[in-house]
Amino acid sequence: MWIKKKNKIFKGKSFAREVLEYLFLSFLVSAFLFYFLYHTCISIAETYVLDRAIRVTSEQAAAFYMWLRSACILAAVFLFLVLFLFLLGQRLSYLLVLIKGVESLREHPGDFSIPVEGQDEFAALAEGINFLAATQAELNHREKEISRKREELIRSLSHDIRTPLTSLLSYSEYLEQKEQLESEEVRSFISLVHSKAGQMKLLTEQLLETGKSAEEPGTPLDEISDLHLLFRQFLDEWESLLEDQFVCHTTLTCPREFSCFLSVSDLHRIFDNLISNIEKYADPGHPVEFSIEADETSVIMIQKNKIRSLNGNIPESSKIGLENIQKTADKYRGSADALQNDDIFEIQIQLYFPSFL
Repeated sequence: MWIKKKNKIFKGKSFAREVLEYLFLSFLVSAFLFYFLYHTCISIAETYVLDRAIRVTSEQAAAFYMWLRSACILAAVFLFLVLFLFLLGQRLSYLLVLIKGVESLREHPGDFSIPVEGQDEFAALAEGINFLAATQAELNHREKEISRKREELIRSLSHDIRTPLTSLLSYSEYLEQKEQLESEEVRSFISLVHSKAGQMKLLTEQLLETGKSAEEPGTPLDEISDLHLLFRQFLDEWESLLEDQFVCHTTLTCPREFSCFLSVSDLHRIFDNLISNIEKYADPGHPVEFSIEADETSVIMIQKNKIRSLNGNIPESSKIGLENIQKTADKYRGSADALQNDDIFEIQIQLYFPSFL
């Protein structure tokens, strides 16, 4: 009989054929027992009669043979029934294992495996149940993994949305405390609001897309005509947002008028998380350093600061911002290594330009 299994053809015996085999085997054993008992008893009887010179009439011999055949037939039939029911019972008991397996599949999906015995329909059914259990376990695992990724992505994007919003609030509070505002400060604030609002809009759109997929939506690459100018603008913004609380030192080493492809949104996320990390954990009494070194293939960003301590205790970090930076670096096959030596924190970020991936 041919049985389909996992899109493959499986050759095995049918249960009906196995039952016929059990019948044939039981009949052969019973027939052998009948002939063995019958002829053995006749030989013993003849030897007994000859040794004792007992005279047996034809009627007595006929009666003896009739009772002997009947006894041997009964013994053979008894053995046939016992052997056949034993063999059949062994196979039918496998049905109980299958039934328990189906019940376990209903109560504890994927947390069991049925032993496969034989090559008939029962064995194929057992393999099918095992395959179904394994498939359901894999689906449950994938569902949990997708749910975990979705939660991580929502937490990550929520953190990144909060970061530019915090920058806007901090800068607006700073301007609010000033009695008079210069036109340059107003233009700078408007530019900052426009930039951060665009970031929050893009991140919000990505957050809304998480209901469709647990994978972080890809951001389009922008053609950067002057990488030096772009990084100079990022460093100026980084410094302007922190200079009221920290002494900032910046260094930029980058070829001028060098063009490449990068996502400005990704760079915004990296800088915003770095700014947020400094505002939360850096010591205002010590300078904050940021250096950028770029060539034709990659860019390396290094930020270093002293960790703020409160009564000798270093504040606990959620590390969400560092995880977001690492995810962004992974998109460019780069790295983000956070190093801590005593109370000095340093993060090194390396990104490879897509044209060289």
